Amino acid sequence: LNVSGGEVRAGYIKFLSSKNNSTYRQTGGLVTLGGPNTEQGYFDLASNGKTARLDLDGGVLEAWKLYGGANAEFRADGGTLRAGKRIRNGNVSMFNPFMYDFGSAKLGAKGLRFDTAGVDVNVTQGFANKDGVEGLFEKVGGGTLTLESAAHTVSKTVVSGGTLKYANASGSFATTLVITNGAVFSMAGEEVAVLTLNGLKVDNGRIELDPGDVITVTGAVDLKDLSLSFTSAPAEAQN
Repeated sequence: LNVSGGEVRAGYIKFLSSKNNSTYRQTGGLVTLGGPNTEQGYFDLASNGKTARLDLDGGVLEAWKLYGGANAEFRADGGTLRAGKRIRNGNVSMFNPFMYDFGSAKLGAKGLRFDTAGVDVNVTQGFANKDGVEGLFEKVGGGTLTLESAAHTVSKTVVSGGTLKYANASGSFATTLVITNGAVFSMAGEEVAVLTLNGLKVDNGRIELDPGDVITVTGAVDLKDLSLSFTSAPAEAQN
């Protein structure tokens, strides 16, 4: 299935082929899954147990749930993944985790723009570089995206809207972190106490921490208009 432009609306997309190597590729346009008062709105690559791939290389894919399976691969190089609002009786009810269980999720140089669009979602899927290139993950839009994956190793992670929270105490967040446009990166309220980054650049951004949290940067640091906030005052400030 290939989408290169225009607008497509559907209840859901579900791979049922008995053959391997089924692929959904989007290079443009807007694909919106789901609608009000429905349990649909999902993208399912897991049901048939065959090898399958979702390539998001342009345009916008909006859904309220994506799930793969050990034989499914997610790849992005220039596309936007938007969290759709699941509306029940006039109320927004999000499904969490929003994205999970893909065998791999690999990002290219143009990367993935993850738009939370004013809602809060959790993702248990880890992200890595695609084919040896330096991949890009960008969090945009209002709301909070919480990454719970054991490994987030894409080369660059940009937070340019809302809040990006990392919440895996035993995980790896081996990336160069860029915070800009008043956005927030948070470790607050989580069990993550020590985080090691490959690099850190802030241009008008905020970092939220719990007292005692430590961020270690092994590479370049460039800080401009950085603010820090804590869930409570550090012990030294309480004396």
